[in-house]
Amino acid sequence: FATDMGEDVDYDLVFPVDGEHHFSDTFWAGRSHGFHVGQDIMADKMTPVVAAADGVVRVVNWTAKPHMNPSRCCTLVIRHDDGWESWYIHLDNDTTGTDDGRGWGIKRAITPGVRVVAGQHIAWVGDSGNAEGTAPHLHFELRNPDGVVVNAYSSLVVAGGNDAGSGPRDPLVGGSRVLKSGANGADVRVLQNLLDGLGYDLGRIDGFFGSRTDAA
Repeated sequence: FATDMGEDVDYDLVFPVDGEHHFSDTFWAGRSHGFHVGQDIMADKMTPVVAAADGVVRVVNWTAKPHMNPSRCCTLVIRHDDGWESWYIHLDNDTTGTDDGRGWGIKRAITPGVRVVAGQHIAWVGDSGNAEGTAPHLHFELRNPDGVVVNAYSSLVVAGGNDAGSGPRDPLVGGSRVLKSGANGADVRVLQNLLDGLGYDLGRIDGFFGSRTDAA
C-alpha cells in the first residue's frame, strides 16, 4: 500500500533485537546531519539482531557484490518477500571487549543474495559508522516497495518492543532512570500501574509519560 515518508505503519514483523533493549519513537528526531529517519533500539553491544521478515539479503556494507568491504562494516539490508525492506545499521564492528573497529558483527553466512527467515540470527548490536560516539544501538529502518522510509514505531511495539512480559525485555524495569514527560517504555507502565493503584486517573495505561501521568 502507498505510504508517505515517516508515516506510522501497521506492518507484521519480528522484533529485530533478541534481548534486553529500550527504545522510544525517534523518527524525525533532530540530528547533527538533519532529521533521524528510523528507530534507534538501544541494547548492549553483541545483543543478537534477527531478521524482521522472510526475504533475501540485498546489501551488506552498502554493496550487493560478493566483496563486502570490511572498512564499511557494518550494515545490512533485507528485501522481504512482499517487496518491503528492513535496514540494519550500526551493527558491531569491534573485537570482543574492545572498541577497535576491527571486528565483523555480521554472521559469516549472511552475504548478498542469501535467503533468511523471520527471526533468524543475522548480526549483533554495535556502534559502527557514525555511532562510534554514542551508546550501542540498532538503527532500524522499514521501507515500502517504492523505497519510501516509513515509521516502524507502532509495528515494533506490537512485535514486542519494550515488553515487560514475555519476549524481548526492557532492561530499565528493575534498573533505574529519571522518568519525565515524554519518556516511553515498560518502566513508565510500571509507574502508571502504581499510580492507578493509588486511585489517580491516568486514562489509558500505555507506557507513555504524558500530561495525565505528569499531573498524577
